[in-house]
Amino acid sequence: MFGRAPEAVGDLPRRVDIPPPAAIDYHGMIDASGPGAPQVGDTVVFGFRPQAFVTRAYTVGLSGIRTGKPRVHALHNAFGRTVNVFS
Repeated sequence: MFGRAPEAVGDLPRRVDIPPPAAIDYHGMIDASGPGAPQVGDTVVFGFRPQAFVTRAYTVGLSGIRTGKPRVHALHNAFGRTVNVFS
């Protein structure tokens, strides 16, 4: 998903290049050519290989993003343990 604002999210799928699983690169590349391509300054949500253990970040399982009704299903710490932030 990409766009300048939430109501302007691009609908056209984009081709992406993702490194093989054995690679240590933590990036992917999105095709930025042709009509409707992402522009400099657009926000891009692109997930392909969580690396939470590297950053000690939290991982969140979501659904409903495309429909505009996001729902959090689970929140996990860097060790894969479920975190309850409301307790």
